[in-house]
Amino acid sequence: MFSGCGVVTEQGVYEGVRQQQQIRREPTQPDTQRLPDYDKFKDERDRLQPKPDQASPSVV
Repeated sequence: MFSGCGVVTEQGVYEGVRQQQQIRREPTQPDTQRLPDYDKFKDERDRLQPKPDQASPSVV
């Protein structure tokens, strides 16, 4: 019936945090301290995660 209602996504949570930060920010706070949009955040996060071939081998 309502399988799509109430779905929580990473992007939705991140954008909610960004909105709260923007509402609560000090007027003197520079824009450089604001969170980037989700696409920039995801690109940077993906870039910083180790690749599967670069990960340390698991101990058996």
